[in-house]
Amino acid sequence: MDRVSKYRWIVQSIFKEYAQLFNHQPEGVEVLAVCDESIDTYALINVGWDGGERTNTTSVLMRIVNGKIWVEEDRTMYGFVDELMEAGVPKEDIVLAFHSPKMRQYMEFATA
Repeated sequence: MDRVSKYRWIVQSIFKEYAQLFNHQPEGVEVLAVCDESIDTYALINVGWDGGERTNTTSVLMRIVNGKIWVEEDRTMYGFVDELMEAGVPKEDIVLAFHSPKMRQYMEFATA
């Protein structure tokens, strides 16, 4: 399996596991693992009704760009970057895209 295929499998596996885990609370809110290999974009999205309010938020957004996983957004407390590394993705293949390009040089991860 080439690196990009491996990364696709890792991200999708993590997202599907979390979607299953969190699809029970709160009632009325569904957690969707949206995985589109054709554009290498992967998201965890919360949709539904939380009480009387409509919910439609992206919790996590990742893309695979030039063989690296770009973490565009992570609004969780679960540590998806840690999950990636535990699954075998090295830091040099993870871009913390939610940090500005100028700040990434000070991180232990890839800059682009």
